[in-house]
Amino acid sequence: MTSPQNAQFLPAPAKVGRPPKFKTPEEMNALIEGYFAACDESKRPYTVPGLALALGFSSRSSLFDYTARNAGHEEFAATIKKAKLRIEAQRVEALVMCRGNAAGMIFDLKNNFGWRDQQNVELTGAQGGPVQLAAGLAGMPPAPKDMGEWQRWYQESINAKKVGEGAVLGSGNEESC
Repeated sequence: MTSPQNAQFLPAPAKVGRPPKFKTPEEMNALIEGYFAACDESKRPYTVPGLALALGFSSRSSLFDYTARNAGHEEFAATIKKAKLRIEAQRVEALVMCRGNAAGMIFDLKNNFGWRDQQNVELTGAQGGPVQLAAGLAGMPPAPKDMGEWQRWYQESINAKKVGEGAVLGSGNEESC
């Protein structure tokens, strides 16, 4: 075990991994603005893969991972988020204005910007009250109104079994037992 006195003689830990791609957020932002200007000039839509290529990444997932790899440098993450927001805004505007392929734009929004389909279903009973469930089997009598009625039906079914007759409870033929 190293004592605190000897700790001063240990070498500093080596830096590992690839150095950051950009020295400053401004350097990154200049490339982003260049990409957007080129798209505007050629009348092409902004895309996340296009942005990744313009920044020198080999894939869009590399662009997404860049902020995680550069923890502690929130200014880079903010620059990338702002660029992605600009792409998303262009896509939403085109979708709302019915310009382009709606299915393609929705696909892009789901895969690059976290959009998702969501349905909220709320069930209410009559006049906004709780839902009343009526569970039972076909051919069964209706639920008894009170305990007395239930006891009467039970007794009648016991008597019917003793006699061998098949009285159906709740059918009105219980008296024949």
